[in-house]
Amino acid sequence: MNYRQNLLAMTLNETTEWLVNGGYPRYRGDQLFNAVHHRLVPSFEQISELPAELRSCLSKCAYLELPTVIQNLVSSDASRKLLLELDDENRIEAVVIKHHRQEIRNRMTLCLSSQIGCPVGCSFCCSGQDGFVRNLNAGEIVSQAHALIRLEKEANVQSEGLNIVFMGMGEPLLNYQEVKRAMQILHEPKGLNISWRRITVSTAGVIPQIYRLAGEGWPINLAISLHAPDDALRSRLVPLNQKYPIAKLLTAAKDYFEVSRRRVTFEYTVIPGVNDNLEYARKLVTLLKGMPCLINLIPYNKNGSLTSVAHASSPVGAFLQVLTAGGMQASVRTSRGTGINAACGQLRSQTKKAW
Repeated sequence: MNYRQNLLAMTLNETTEWLVNGGYPRYRGDQLFNAVHHRLVPSFEQISELPAELRSCLSKCAYLELPTVIQNLVSSDASRKLLLELDDENRIEAVVIKHHRQEIRNRMTLCLSSQIGCPVGCSFCCSGQDGFVRNLNAGEIVSQAHALIRLEKEANVQSEGLNIVFMGMGEPLLNYQEVKRAMQILHEPKGLNISWRRITVSTAGVIPQIYRLAGEGWPINLAISLHAPDDALRSRLVPLNQKYPIAKLLTAAKDYFEVSRRRVTFEYTVIPGVNDNLEYARKLVTLLKGMPCLINLIPYNKNGSLTSVAHASSPVGAFLQVLTAGGMQASVRTSRGTGINAACGQLRSQTKKAW
């Protein structure tokens, strides 16, 4: 134990082996991991079950890389968005969304970022407007969940369960190894104990990593940002499509379902005057017919990333009707947090100075 370890970035096994190599019994790993990742203790001195000698050692050779909350905004629908400053003064945003429908009563969804900025550059999304800075490490990803949960507890918000979605800033599958490690930490039963089935990874379509994720053998939900039924339009909206076109993307999606037995969700942001024509809806039916999937329509949230947005060609409801009439399972995502720019497409890396 000769160098400082960020315990937020370590799995249970890594935490245990690190302590064992330092001469401590294995059960101390369970105690330490539980305190850090389940009880969310902010300092080692508060882990009373550990002997004073070990707590003193931890203060010298370990740390908890907790972000600084620069701004904490709560919308009228109870969504919360945090602007968090990391150790290197870069900033990210993370969101918690509340669900109050009877079937998911008192469940919260934590929307986490995986990168500072985004290299993909989708034309309708704010996250890449300031460019791409770097990947987040697993501890920085996990720390977002800790910060959100801690503030909800301070506000006396009770939750019967948590969902995790990697739909914040960045392309998760372009930071595969750190996102994978973060998911392992968040899933660990001795920590937050998030079920694999409560974790969703959203991707613009990094095909090699979709196959890699399928190979992990975890029943994680995969959401693919499709946004268009043909390559010509999708390449305009999602530049990554030029490298990974739709036909190859659908093959990867089918493979993911075959391996995981989890239906893939195709996200379709309905942008007025761009991709909302009902002919696109009919093309989408033809494209996805027979595939076990869900189409999630996302009303476009204004964010300044598109220079101009025309009037709607068709209401989202009419677009949905074409899909359902064509036999597709589809729904419209309820936009939450729009009043604090916390909805889909609105998260953005802010400058190191004031917001």
